Amino acid sequence: MKIAWDIGNGTVGAIIDQFIQQLSKAEHIVINKEVDRTFPNHHPDPTVPENMEQLIETVLTNSCDIGLEFDGDGDRVGVIDNNGNEIYSDKIGLLIARNLAPTHRNKTVS
Repeated sequence: MKIAWDIGNGTVGAIIDQFIQQLSKAEHIVINKEVDRTFPNHHPDPTVPENMEQLIETVLTNSCDIGLEFDGDGDRVGVIDNNGNEIYSDKIGLLIARNLAPTHRNKTVS
């Protein structure tokens, strides 16, 4: 698997190397890793499509399987598929719920 990571010059830059070392079977392309509160490359809000353009280009240029972009403090993430399309958060939530459902029978998602 090949993963593109856009840290957006946010706080995740301080820990991304340690995190991706845990995913040793993947190839990683990390952009905008240096923490810089002036956000020189783009605003780090993955909910704004214009802020995802650099990640989309990286995914397409490098034939990545997925792209992940973090906001400034790392509590939100945007996801790009291998074709450069955004996977919206509601679909990500459904994927997570589907994977958790077998171990949490008769529970609801709200």
